[in-house]
Amino acid sequence: MMRRFLAAAACAACLASAQAADNDTWTFSYTGFIDAAGGQFDPGKTLTGSFAGVDANADGSITLFELESLKLNGSEYLGCGGPPMNYEHRCEVASFSYGLGGALTFSARWWGNDEYASSWGGSTVTGDRTTEYSYGYSASYSNTWLWSPQTKFTIAGPVPEPAAPAMLLGGLGLVVLAARRSRPT
Repeated sequence: MMRRFLAAAACAACLASAQAADNDTWTFSYTGFIDAAGGQFDPGKTLTGSFAGVDANADGSITLFELESLKLNGSEYLGCGGPPMNYEHRCEVASFSYGLGGALTFSARWWGNDEYASSWGGSTVTGDRTTEYSYGYSASYSNTWLWSPQTKFTIAGPVPEPAAPAMLLGGLGLVVLAARRSRPT
């Protein structure tokens, strides 16, 4: 009975550790853009984000089909409208690619409108531009920021769950213990 319990505990710990590693999350930022309206470079203008995904086919990259989340400046861009469609806020990720340890490229946009003919939205195409706009009766604005050779890209790789290595070691220890106890003496 104890052996079965130990084996089950070991399997559960290994499974929990594997599940924690399934969904990796990266954070990134692009800093320094050209204000398209004024033509001036702003070294402090920053676009921040994060994405989660799994390299399911083990090809060393995460593509749109392996992506599980994409957040830009705190807003989720993957599946935000969902069925039934929310007409006040919609979004899409048209393309995505991250070569593990290399380049990140994506094209994403969000938009919405209400019954009063107001509309708002924005888009980001890495290496090109990021935009945001709002049009309505009381106020309107539009901002476009262009990538430049001075735009800096930083990315921080996935941080393992703090308990994952401990669970893996604990599970392996239980397997070894169960194997030692089951040996005939």
